[in-house]
Amino acid sequence: MTELTGKGLSKAFGKRVLFSDLSLDVAGGDCLGLIGPNGSGKTTLLKVLGGIISADTGTVQLKIDSKPAEPVISHVGVVAPWLRIYEEFTVAELMQHVLRLRGLSVHNNTIHEVLETMELRLRAADEIRLLSSGLRQRLLLALAVLPKPALLLLDEPSVTLDAGGRALVSRVIQQHRHEGGVVLLATNDDFEIALCSRTYSLSSTAASNV
Repeated sequence: MTELTGKGLSKAFGKRVLFSDLSLDVAGGDCLGLIGPNGSGKTTLLKVLGGIISADTGTVQLKIDSKPAEPVISHVGVVAPWLRIYEEFTVAELMQHVLRLRGLSVHNNTIHEVLETMELRLRAADEIRLLSSGLRQRLLLALAVLPKPALLLLDEPSVTLDAGGRALVSRVIQQHRHEGGVVLLATNDDFEIALCSRTYSLSSTAASNV
């Protein structure tokens, strides 16, 4: 079971304060939606909670089976529009590369299974530069779940996706929650908000249930 805790988190860029003294707890099986107006700090909070950037004050702790998991970023899978991927690789090559970077064994059966789930199996040998924006988004989903992370960070994950792709996002979230993982979802999209078990509004920094 996964547990994520943020205590007393503050973050500012220059004189602009995005959030201050923010605390939250997310239990395994939960999908917390981070909502709020553009520029309210949703993506920044997502990065802080995932260990991608540091807060100015406060602490973030991730526990797996009641034991601290550090660094947090080593246990994270990310889907976000600000991610950049190596376009010169084929789909399968990039997935192999990601596993090696994580220090994990490369099992082609696992890669093929994930590609099948994301409906990308027939694209395994295609160079990434040739993929459409929607197929690239499916690839980001595949890369996020491939190492079986405890924490999924999703920043507008259904952007550029068709109805079939949105259904994949829903299944990925449901599966991760079923396995006891934590999902953080930054969004203002009604479809994505409906996938959350709770929301946290950056405009009022108040938690609410959906």
